[in-house]
Amino acid sequence: MAIVTNNVVMQGARGKIGNSVSRQQDGNTIVSIYKVPYNPRTEKQQEGRGRFRKAVQYAKSALAEPKIKSLYEAAARQSKRKVYHTALSDYLTQPIVEWIDALPDSMEIRILVTNVITVMSVHIRILGHGEALSEEGEAHLDAAGTWRYTSHENLQTGNRLEIIVTDYPGNIVVCEWSC
Repeated sequence: MAIVTNNVVMQGARGKIGNSVSRQQDGNTIVSIYKVPYNPRTEKQQEGRGRFRKAVQYAKSALAEPKIKSLYEAAARQSKRKVYHTALSDYLTQPIVEWIDALPDSMEIRILVTNVITVMSVHIRILGHGEALSEEGEAHLDAAGTWRYTSHENLQTGNRLEIIVTDYPGNIVVCEWSC
């Protein structure tokens, strides 16, 4: 590796010339021999590449759908990113359940979910004692961005909530919460 100084021809050079590579680092021009990067092709690396390949396919197909594209355009404007990268990021990022508000002797369940764009659905399952399903249904998004579900009966101490969040790319997150 060589550091170039006071050379008008090489100063600021970047790229490959023959088997030499020039790059800029901390204001200096560095020249080194090109080496083929090591590629171990491990199973984990191949899984990551496959996941990224699927993300690229999703981003292309999602942006072909006008309704979904408009959601990504709005999110991209807000985050000052490109629409394609926003869709790609959405595929690679799972929704996060930030908080759940469900008190015993209450019928209302409130859930805050964050994601690259809004999630597609929040499904609630209320399990009673002995894990028996007592009720289930879809939550609705309110104007404040909180998902709400009103149960038919008051929640009881010992009830367990199963919250199933699905986003547009199909990422599914299951969160459990006890009253």
